[in-house]
Amino acid sequence: MQHFLEKASAMYYSGHPILSDEEFDALAQLYNYDAVGHTVTDGIPHLYRMYSLQKVFDVNDIDVTGAAYVRTPKLDGAAVSLQYINGTLLRL
Repeated sequence: MQHFLEKASAMYYSGHPILSDEEFDALAQLYNYDAVGHTVTDGIPHLYRMYSLQKVFDVNDIDVTGAAYVRTPKLDGAAVSLQYINGTLLRL
């Protein structure tokens, strides 16, 4: 099942999903599959950790002890981080 979920995830991120979000989430939860998204190899660290990139079913499962964080609504399929310095866009 791990291989199937990896293929379904790859198809989703390539723009050709083979399962609905609900079907994928149900199977991922059933088989404890938690690999989500793209692995960055040469990226710049975010100012704040983007928890929205993780698969989380309960907000209480997120460890934010002692960490600075920003809480925003989650729009499925969209994740963006913008950094402004004195009103000027520095990074996105």
